[in-house]
Amino acid sequence: MSRRNKLNSHNMKIEIGESLVYTWLRHVKKCQMVQMNWTPSDLWTLKHESDLDQIMKAVDLLFPNYAIFGHKTKMPLEQFIAHAEIDVMGSLDLGNAIFAVDVAFHENGLGYGGTAENAARVIKKCLRAAMCIYGYFDKKDAEVIFVSPKIHKKDWPIIEQNVRDLELELKNMGYGFVFKVICDQSTPDFQSEILDQVLREINSIADTNELFVRSVQLLHMFYNCSSKQVASSITNNVSGTKIGQYARQTLTDLLQSKKLTPADISNLEDSVFCKNTLGMNYPVLVDVNKNTPEEGRYYKPDSFIYPYVICNDWYERNRSKFDAWLTTI
Repeated sequence: MSRRNKLNSHNMKIEIGESLVYTWLRHVKKCQMVQMNWTPSDLWTLKHESDLDQIMKAVDLLFPNYAIFGHKTKMPLEQFIAHAEIDVMGSLDLGNAIFAVDVAFHENGLGYGGTAENAARVIKKCLRAAMCIYGYFDKKDAEVIFVSPKIHKKDWPIIEQNVRDLELELKNMGYGFVFKVICDQSTPDFQSEILDQVLREINSIADTNELFVRSVQLLHMFYNCSSKQVASSITNNVSGTKIGQYARQTLTDLLQSKKLTPADISNLEDSVFCKNTLGMNYPVLVDVNKNTPEEGRYYKPDSFIYPYVICNDWYERNRSKFDAWLTTI
């Protein structure tokens, strides 16, 4: 792949993530003004330079091992601010509330390096956004958010603690910035806080300029699937949910909501159908009143879907076939 194609591929991934957050700020957070890829103008005057210098010094002392402002020579304030780009900026009630969101849409974790590098990058992005809001908008408070559908468990405790430390440090200096990281490890997590809330509003959004909205509407058009099924599929592929967990939850939902026809259930009880269609070595469903499940190959009985038990013998090779079968439901 050429360098240009790699860049285009990278930009498309970022654009999807930014578009999701854009829709979230507009329709869930109710921001009247939202802009993607916000950058300061060279013609603007930066305010509170002495205060911003003090912030840089305090953060440098707070995170001495991260070299946020350069390894050998400390980056001057003007240079640090000049590199600012906030992925999505939202304003509520004529600027009385500001949301500044950076999006890292990577399927395999943050990917900036090791844990220290990942944590340093998150802190750097959050800090620069807060400093821009104070320096250009003259506001000492805002909600600064770092969003990623996937952050590795080994990175999360360090990142979470660092973000809390940054917020406390600025609070002690008289600022009211709230720093948040929303990801698969956080509470609330990426799915419940952003993805599910956007999908609940999809049918009410008519703006054809919103890329994420249009992509989901396209799935509705051709596959006739619900927003919940779209959410399960997207979150499963982005956040790395294991196929067994994904299949069990999806089948449980389908059984509870009675969306499986008698013919669907009969197929899932048939070993030949399951082998040919889903690549499974055992029937996906077993009615315990009629048959005895293979020992060790099924999840424990669930009273909500009794008398059926669900096979636990799933592998990644089954994922695409399972998703294809879902489109027929």
